[in-house]
Amino acid sequence: MGAVHQVALPDGSPVWLVTTEAEGRAGLANPVLSVNKDHAGSGYKGFSLPPALDAKLLNIDAQDHLRLRRLVSKEFTPRRVENLGSTVRHTCELLARGLIDRVKSRGAADLVAGLAAPLPLTVVGDLLGVPDQDRGPFASWMTRTVRPISRTGTE
Repeated sequence: MGAVHQVALPDGSPVWLVTTEAEGRAGLANPVLSVNKDHAGSGYKGFSLPPALDAKLLNIDAQDHLRLRRLVSKEFTPRRVENLGSTVRHTCELLARGLIDRVKSRGAADLVAGLAAPLPLTVVGDLLGVPDQDRGPFASWMTRTVRPISRTGTE
């Protein structure tokens, strides 16, 4: 049966599904393959991101990836990441309690709109230092950046 299969996304776009770690690692190490969607040809192009955000660590190939990774690595030392983890956990706990209390007071809830969406948006906004008055536009922008696009390029 094999570890690599071509499958279709819900919109019909063809993609490759890799089902074993060994095949995944082999693919990641193969210089013929690319994570840069400019090399994708037709079909699925990934998430609809503004060009400046599209050139990020997850969407670029080896040399550019290493160059950008070196730029940020000083900020992500084990000690900083551990401290960041503690801060994020504390923020998440406080925020989750507040969101859950709001849901309880209403008696019903949309868990995505009431908890799953605002929690990561607030934490990321805090980490990036987004001012309170800019949280609404920030949330809207972040939601648009991770929305998948269809084969025709529309949302």
